[in-house]
Amino acid sequence: MVHDSAAEEAGVQVGDLIVDVDGEEIGSTSDLRRALAKRDGDVFDIEVIRGGRSMTLTVTLEKDDEDRPTGPRASYRIPRPGAVVAPAPVAASVPVVPPVPAKLSAPAVEVAPTLAPLPAVPLPPRPAPVAPTRNDVI
Repeated sequence: MVHDSAAEEAGVQVGDLIVDVDGEEIGSTSDLRRALAKRDGDVFDIEVIRGGRSMTLTVTLEKDDEDRPTGPRASYRIPRPGAVVAPAPVAASVPVVPPVPAKLSAPAVEVAPTLAPLPAVPLPPRPAPVAPTRNDVI
């Protein structure tokens, strides 16, 4: 979620599933981009699914400035000299689950008795090499 974005100001939270923008069904991120591009500078409703419940939020998009950078880092502002900067929020910690010791016992396997080696079979003799003649193409 981009800080100070229209989505954040409307109340969209990480994990929300946007399913409708101003009556237009959203099925993919491409659908969402197209729907938002049509509403530059508008106020409209979006429907999101949060925790299995449907909610309607009102979004206000600013008129797009072509010179303004976009993307997740575009909203970053360099603090003034001497300004106090709050640390970044720490993500909720995930409990570490200790590994379960594996039982390394193999099932009993019967081994087949060893077979007697096969007797050696003589190979037929190789034919003698044939000398090339004048008619052979090399």
